[in-house]
Amino acid sequence: MKKLFLSAIFAVVAFSNNAQVVTITVFQTSDAVGSNDRSLYEILNHPDMERPVDLPLTFSYKLDFTHNVCIFKSDGGELIRANFIVKNKKSDKDFEIEFTDPNNEFDFIYGIVVCNSNAAYFENNGSITELLVFKAFTIL
Repeated sequence: MKKLFLSAIFAVVAFSNNAQVVTITVFQTSDAVGSNDRSLYEILNHPDMERPVDLPLTFSYKLDFTHNVCIFKSDGGELIRANFIVKNKKSDKDFEIEFTDPNNEFDFIYGIVVCNSNAAYFENNGSITELLVFKAFTIL
């Protein structure tokens, strides 16, 4: 009985630590490029693959993990609403999502990856992966 009670406590703590809505606000970016023989995590965590690029606007992604919907916003308001699938989610600060294509029109694979205090938007064309690395960002 005691083990069952402790298991229930751990389950509640784990569930409450995994936020169902995560907002990533980005203030500064750079680009990173790598071949498909490297994982997203390898490319993201190797600064030697980056080249500085600054976007003029602050933008954000609001990720609703309950409904698997992402809302992309810039300073001017909502721009895009897209569905996604969760490829990996350990916590609200360690996950990978991939945007879905309801009309089967995507030529590339698009998504967001967050790990080891790093985050990026990625595009993969089958041989090369390009990341828009979030150099200054917050996750709420």
